[in-house]
Amino acid sequence: MLQPLALLAFLAVSHLGQLSAQQSSPPQQRVLGDLALVEAAFAQRNGAEAATWQRRIRTDEQDLERSLDWLIQNARGEQALRFVDAMNFFWIELGESQKSRERFAQVLSMPTASTPTVLRAKVLYDAGVLAFRLGDEAASQKLNDESLAIGNQLKDKPSIATALIGLSRIALRHHDYATVRRDAAEALRIRQQLRDTVGEMSPIHMLAAAARMSDENGDARKYYELTLGVYGEQGDKSGVAGELMNLAFVHLHEHDADWAARLFQESVSIYRELQSQEGLAWNISGYAAVAAERHQGALAARLYGALDTAMSKLGIVLDPDDALDLDRYSDMARQQLGGVQFDAVRAEGRRMSVDEALSLGAK
Repeated sequence: MLQPLALLAFLAVSHLGQLSAQQSSPPQQRVLGDLALVEAAFAQRNGAEAATWQRRIRTDEQDLERSLDWLIQNARGEQALRFVDAMNFFWIELGESQKSRERFAQVLSMPTASTPTVLRAKVLYDAGVLAFRLGDEAASQKLNDESLAIGNQLKDKPSIATALIGLSRIALRHHDYATVRRDAAEALRIRQQLRDTVGEMSPIHMLAAAARMSDENGDARKYYELTLGVYGEQGDKSGVAGELMNLAFVHLHEHDADWAARLFQESVSIYRELQSQEGLAWNISGYAAVAAERHQGALAARLYGALDTAMSKLGIVLDPDDALDLDRYSDMARQQLGGVQFDAVRAEGRRMSVDEALSLGAK
């Protein structure tokens, strides 16, 4: 018998090989094939074939959206929740975060998707993450509050733990480290009760972020090294790339620019393999910070300009820990160059592409 992931992949591959036949097949059959495709692509987003799956999603995006419309029009709430939650990842990578947010709102408002289920709690959390990444903490708070309420109503511990992470993320942006640590510690306790080692990584990551922002470098390094090891054991390339970048900033706090640069380069290499435009953009900030630490103010300013453009195209804002380090190291570069010169060079850097910026920063 095929396992769930293998079954999704089987259905999706079958879907890919029968595109012409699908044109004459019943709408429901086509839609279910598209749902299988999207869920299989999402499940493989960090795997060896991630680039192939992403290209397929990009190619079929319009057809996939039509399938989502069919689910909405035909009141298929549960399937619509599944569809939009998986597509969210790809919309972000395509720089279509606002579209994803609109689709989340559309599906979550469906009467047939309003039943308080574990699935709805998860989609609320993911919609809350997106709102957070778009800088709308009020919307993120509301979505995570509802997710937590459903978790409590159902007494579903994983849902409760996940929603607490969403709420701790909002507290982090407000520099409310006590709340971050409280919510993350409770989420960690729940995951430990469930013996969910992978699930423990999100709360530990939040504890690391709070430590990093508080300049508690020893604790931050300890936490990041733990999550990095587990992600490596699990084969989670995206998790590894993200924590390499975060650990690099901790080394920068300790004025070890050379070690930080090596970690950023390794992170970039993995994100290139995954074709993650988001991850590559984040690392421009890392290279800029290394340049500032090395007293290369002009290089830092140019890279920060490229980061401005990259983040604008993605339509998202930096996470709180990265934003705080951007302020720290851009101020450092500004002092090295002087304000007028820094602003002029940063403006020039906005004409650079992500690849140009990363190549310049890696020299």
